[in-house]
Amino acid sequence: MYDKKVIISTTTWIAGVVAVAVALILPLGYFAVSYQYLVGSLEAEAEMTSHIVTNLINANPDLWQFEQIRLEELLARRTLNKPDKSRRILDLQNKLVAENTAVLKPPLITRGFNLMDAGTTVGTLETTMSMYPLLLRSGLAALLGISCGLVIFITLRILPLRAVAQAEKYLLESEERYRLLVENAPDAILVYGNEQIFYANSAAFRLFNAERSEQLVGQSFISLIHPDNREQAEEHIQLAEQEAFSSTNMDLRLTRFDGTPIAVSAVGIRIIYNGKTAVQVILHDITERKLFQDELADKVEQLQAALDKVKQLEGIIPICMYCKKIRDDEESWQQLESYITQHSEALFSHGICPECFGKVYGEAEKELGSIRKS
Repeated sequence: MYDKKVIISTTTWIAGVVAVAVALILPLGYFAVSYQYLVGSLEAEAEMTSHIVTNLINANPDLWQFEQIRLEELLARRTLNKPDKSRRILDLQNKLVAENTAVLKPPLITRGFNLMDAGTTVGTLETTMSMYPLLLRSGLAALLGISCGLVIFITLRILPLRAVAQAEKYLLESEERYRLLVENAPDAILVYGNEQIFYANSAAFRLFNAERSEQLVGQSFISLIHPDNREQAEEHIQLAEQEAFSSTNMDLRLTRFDGTPIAVSAVGIRIIYNGKTAVQVILHDITERKLFQDELADKVEQLQAALDKVKQLEGIIPICMYCKKIRDDEESWQQLESYITQHSEALFSHGICPECFGKVYGEAEKELGSIRKS
């Protein structure tokens, strides 16, 4: 289970770092690139101006310090199209020889080049430029960077958390649906691990006739199994716990809390419950089916026993049309009673029908009357 506070803290920290990085990189990068360009252009400008002044010095090496007007005109021409710079010419004693100044806002940046006469340094040309425009543009870049940083911070901070909140909502809804399905399931569902029951649904309480949750939750599931099935059940549970995504099923005999036995069909599935390996056991009550099967088996045994006692006479039986003797497989003739008694469980009791009685005893009476007359 995830920690919402940790996710919020981590997301905020990452969003803040990225936002600060963007807010700093944009103005600092612009300032660094622009500063290098500004310094390069200032140095190039100072170098070009120093070459022009050096040529003037070489033309009049002894009196060039006194040509202030010519030097200032020269500096003014160099500044005509670039009024954002100031230039000064100094001698070796740092005394001002000529200058062309402009009103520059601080901070200032200055670059100087030596003025040469026949390879000897005779003075210095200083060119000064204001960094205020650069700082102003860098400030605008900083505002842009801060705006981008805020947009990035809001994007990285809100969108992931919104996605997490949406996922949490779906997860809670899914858990609620699963809980309702499990609680309303017709079969008993147990979560078993570490030799105790972690969870039992309503059907499980009904199955075991448990009045309180403490009777099931926290108890050992093995103790509820009939002793004849415990060893086999332990093997199946160990198998389900050790093999990932495995399931096992078997028929068990359990004992309710009131002592009555029940027969169930059990299915064990390996799951992760609260970060721990456990077995989800689904129990389907098959007590009535077992009773029906046992009754059916008894009926089958009784029927088979009855069938075993019956010997059937099949096929065509050759019988004499006069004396009613039957010919057996050995070509001998047997009395009808003997043949049937030999090939079945039937026994004969002899009697006489009224027709034969009249016939037999009528003839006897006639003979008896004839004797009496004679």
